[in-house]
Amino acid sequence: FKKVWRAPVMNGYYYGGGMWPAPEQRRESDTISVMLFHKMGKLGALMTFPGIFKGTHVKKKKHVVVLSGKEITVKYSSPRSVQVDGETILEVSEIYAKK
Repeated sequence: FKKVWRAPVMNGYYYGGGMWPAPEQRRESDTISVMLFHKMGKLGALMTFPGIFKGTHVKKKKHVVVLSGKEITVKYSSPRSVQVDGETILEVSEIYAKK
């Protein structure tokens, strides 16, 4: 995926005080999900982002995709800061999650 703005890996369907990046994901499921905001500029990202609070962003299928599986790996083209359970971790090149 190119120009990815967000790539949260989810066990549940919400985080951050009410954002629903993966509205269909449930903790009791045997899978985890990753939601990707991709292939959009700043204006497109700003226009799409508010939908994350109601889960309606997933209707923008050209720019938002939710993938599910038992194992998910996210690799970054350059090191990034990420948050894991509210803790910030610096200089991350790859995330791996398994259900």
